[in-house]
Amino acid sequence: MTHDETVAARKQASLIGVCKAVGEGLGFNPDFLRIALAISLIVKPEYTLIVYGILAVTVLASRLLVRAPRGAKPVRQPEQAEAAAEPMRAAA
Repeated sequence: MTHDETVAARKQASLIGVCKAVGEGLGFNPDFLRIALAISLIVKPEYTLIVYGILAVTVLASRLLVRAPRGAKPVRQPEQAEAAAEPMRAAA
């Protein structure tokens, strides 16, 4: 198994990815949230697990209810758009 396959398997094996989903959704590094989670597990494990469970249900619901649009076309970079338009200009 190559390194890339191992990393891909690890990503797929994550339970729900609550810290990653919340961090990316709010626009910050999820590692900060993971550190805070680890510290709070030591201080107040009961409340931390309750909050984590609520966040997990929220993330799961958001993934099930809000799906990425099907057939969405990738956004072209300006260079690509100009290169694609040149054959049309030559034909005109």
